[in-house]
Amino acid sequence: LYFVYRAMEDSFDVTSEDTVKTMDVKELRRTDALKLDMEYFYGPGWENKIRPSPAAQKYVNRVLEVAKTQPRLLIAHQYTRYLGDLFGGQMMGGMAQRSLKLEDEKGTAFYTFDEIDNTKDFITNWYRDLNELDLSDEEKKQIVDK
Repeated sequence: LYFVYRAMEDSFDVTSEDTVKTMDVKELRRTDALKLDMEYFYGPGWENKIRPSPAAQKYVNRVLEVAKTQPRLLIAHQYTRYLGDLFGGQMMGGMAQRSLKLEDEKGTAFYTFDEIDNTKDFITNWYRDLNELDLSDEEKKQIVDK
C-alpha cells in the first residue's frame, strides 16, 4: 500500500483541483505511517529493496493517470482508501497485532489515526464536506463509476 498512498498523496500535493484539495485532510494521510511500518518490517534502506507488486503498480499507474487527465476523480480514491482505512483501521490494526504477535503497536502505524479524536464525528464532517462539493451529476457519476 505504501506505493499507492505515495502516488495518491503526491498527486494531492501538486493538483490544482480545488475539490481534491478540500477533501485532502492531513489527519488521513498515510504515507508517513506506512514508512514507519515498512522500516519496522523490512529494516533500514527498505526504499532501495522493496518494489511494488504488479497489482500495486497497476493501481499506482491508474492514480497517476487520473491525476493528470481527470483530477476530480481522485476524490473516489480519497473516499475509498481513506474512509475504508479509518472505518476498519482499529479493528484491522488489532487483528494484525495479535496475529503477527507485534509488540507496542510496532508495524501497525498505518492503522493508527492519532490526530483524529472522534472517528464518528470526523467521518460525519468529511461526508458533509464531500456532499457540499460543487460537482455536476455527471461528475458524481464518474467518481462512482470509474
